[in-house]
Amino acid sequence: MSEGLTWAQLAVKLGCSSNQLRGLRTARYATNMGLAMRITQWLRRPAAEFVYATTR
Repeated sequence: MSEGLTWAQLAVKLGCSSNQLRGLRTARYATNMGLAMRITQWLRRPAAEFVYATTR
């Protein structure tokens, strides 16, 4: 990670489990809106950058 944090350390900062973060990395698990917003705020990026239209 760019700040040198482990998944566990970042999870503490974001108030979630490291399993939740690792699940996002592999796209295995969805997350709740609260955690999604905390992640985008921590990244200092707009949430709109992570939203895409479905192709179905």
